[in-house]
Amino acid sequence: MVAFVHDYMAWWNPAPSSMTPEEIAEQVQSIVDAKSDDLAKLRYDLNHSMRNMWHIEWWGQFDDLCESVDDFPVKVRTSFFEDCEVTEASAIPADEMEEFKQYLREYGV
Repeated sequence: MVAFVHDYMAWWNPAPSSMTPEEIAEQVQSIVDAKSDDLAKLRYDLNHSMRNMWHIEWWGQFDDLCESVDDFPVKVRTSFFEDCEVTEASAIPADEMEEFKQYLREYGV
């Protein structure tokens, strides 16, 4: 994920800015290049710097998204199960995994 932020999100600046795309990329890449082992702090620093352009609400492993009881994964699964008769955002069953992956391709867009 960190490599993706460094190589791609650094150039993704959809909002108007007084900075050039090159300046934005340099700022994002310098934050990532600081190589913080604290991913929560790294995410906070990126969100603070890019607060008018984009925001990373969560990052983690796919398995966490499918099974974790943390707030964001539960929110995503609750949204996925909205049209089903599931009353809680339980783990994604194996037989619904492909549908869940498809759902994630458009989640938040």
